[in-house]
Amino acid sequence: MYCSNCGTTLDGDAQFCHACGLSTTFAPGVGAPITVPVMPFVPPAGARAQTGKWVSAGWNLVMEDWATYGLMGVLMILVSNAVPLVLIGPMAAGLHIALIRRLSGGKPEISDLFLGFNVFVPAMVAGILISLLTTLGALLCLIPGIVVTAMYMFSYLLIVDRKLDAWPAMQASHAIVRQDYFGFSVFVLALGGLNLLGVAFCLVGILITIPMTYAAITVAYRDLVGFTPGITAAAPAQV
Repeated sequence: MYCSNCGTTLDGDAQFCHACGLSTTFAPGVGAPITVPVMPFVPPAGARAQTGKWVSAGWNLVMEDWATYGLMGVLMILVSNAVPLVLIGPMAAGLHIALIRRLSGGKPEISDLFLGFNVFVPAMVAGILISLLTTLGALLCLIPGIVVTAMYMFSYLLIVDRKLDAWPAMQASHAIVRQDYFGFSVFVLALGGLNLLGVAFCLVGILITIPMTYAAITVAYRDLVGFTPGITAAAPAQV
């Protein structure tokens, strides 16, 4: 099977083109694979970080239902560390889905955390690549590690919301952040500082600061890019 947009060879069960991001489906009653265009991603012009606004909004969002998000934080830590590197991406994607649901007027559920397994492969690959690149940047010098973290902060959201594959999502995230490297790096530093405070409170606080970090990034994505309608209507993941 080939993508009709870019000609890339696709697996027979591919849900989207890993090169250009087009979704795939089958023509009813025919069975022949066709590609259906999804909304192409265009980076917002003039993107600028708003650290104070986003951190405050993320904090308020989590505090509205702190018990649910705290439990999500526990599960995310336990599951992600069960298979290091492999599961961090899908779990991060699931937490973003729960936060998108809340920001779209719905009520987050613990099961939302596992909806990231619906995009397991791209989320897993992105998680591994981001972890490796961030570690490499941190080893070279702390500042490159912070910048790399900022560059790819929207990757999981783009995988979930725009159905992009791992590397295209990372490139799209970078296209947003490169418009204000300094501002987004300060945003990352602020979130890192909050997580350090969470660790200082006998590690209990991090169960809130981790969801708050993802909440702030999700709010930033909403303000800069906007959500695709119906994104939280995905079928429950099978895990």
